[in-house]
Amino acid sequence: MEDLLQRCKENMDAFGELYRLYSADVFRTAYLLVRNRSMAEDITQETFILLFSKIPLYTKNAGSFRNWLYSVTMNTTKNSLRKQLSQRSSVIAAFLVIYLTEHFSFLR
Repeated sequence: MEDLLQRCKENMDAFGELYRLYSADVFRTAYLLVRNRSMAEDITQETFILLFSKIPLYTKNAGSFRNWLYSVTMNTTKNSLRKQLSQRSSVIAAFLVIYLTEHFSFLR
């Protein structure tokens, strides 16, 4: 594993091998958390996009690669859920404004 990580740091072409080894684990973790296939696929993609830019920062001092990847996956999942909640809140707020302005004339 250390050899693969070193190759990824030096030559990002090796990143495909890393993806092949770990994408199923990332997807499984995301899916267990969100219970939505499409969202889990997006989280998997976002995790590896982030990983692509962060892999040079990984060191053994950060712990095992699998644990580090799990942390990145968890953080990406939390961010996706926050984003989704924010979007839903915006939609709910917009409907509330429309409802209130239609039903309470003093708000116009």
